[in-house]
Amino acid sequence: MWPRLPQARIAVDPHQNAGPAPLFVAPFLKAQIMALTILAQVQAVAGKEDALMMEMHKLIAATKLEAGCLQYDMHRDNDKPGFFMFYENWETRALWLDHMKAPHLAAYNAATKGWITSLTLNEMTRVD
Repeated sequence: MWPRLPQARIAVDPHQNAGPAPLFVAPFLKAQIMALTILAQVQAVAGKEDALMMEMHKLIAATKLEAGCLQYDMHRDNDKPGFFMFYENWETRALWLDHMKAPHLAAYNAATKGWITSLTLNEMTRVD
């Protein structure tokens, strides 16, 4: 069951005959209605931490331009420099799956082959 969301309100001039009102979804509601959160955790091979980080950093700009990408943030552990985490929010799971087939992600996978000891992807839904 989806949580009850606040209603967005739009001021409309009742004297203006502009036809049916356009569908409006406030940006803060758009992210809550169908968003998929991805938590991607990556552990680098010892000695490849900085090289892996540079390759992962290349993903950010291209990914943020993809359809459906609401948030794409990379983090590095303060105490374990080989541990990285991406926190992602996507409009839908289908759009995230499209991202997983994107050319820049394929190039990243080819460039970093053998540099990762573990990768965990969690598909999550916000519940508050």
